[in-house]
Amino acid sequence: MGQHEIDAENLPYHPEKLPKKDYVSVNDYFSLDIRAGKIINVENYPEMRKPSYKITVDFGPKIGQLSTSAQITNYSMILTTYQTNLSIQHYLERLIKH
Repeated sequence: MGQHEIDAENLPYHPEKLPKKDYVSVNDYFSLDIRAGKIINVENYPEMRKPSYKITVDFGPKIGQLSTSAQITNYSMILTTYQTNLSIQHYLERLIKH
């Protein structure tokens, strides 16, 4: 079974099968910079080791357009484009490994 195929019989990502994460404090939650943006472009990213999409998200005039990659090739590029996306904005920047 591929990395992003859904196992309908075992449902490994069913909420009851996922380990419960630690609670975060209210201060930790409110310190996150969570922004909504619109996916404006999705294209194949053949330079990556695993099948991936390069995704461009428009976060409006204050932040602008940012790009990322995602290994979600089981979703159609057409269905992914123009969807709303939530993102945490202040992660440390890092280079995408090819």
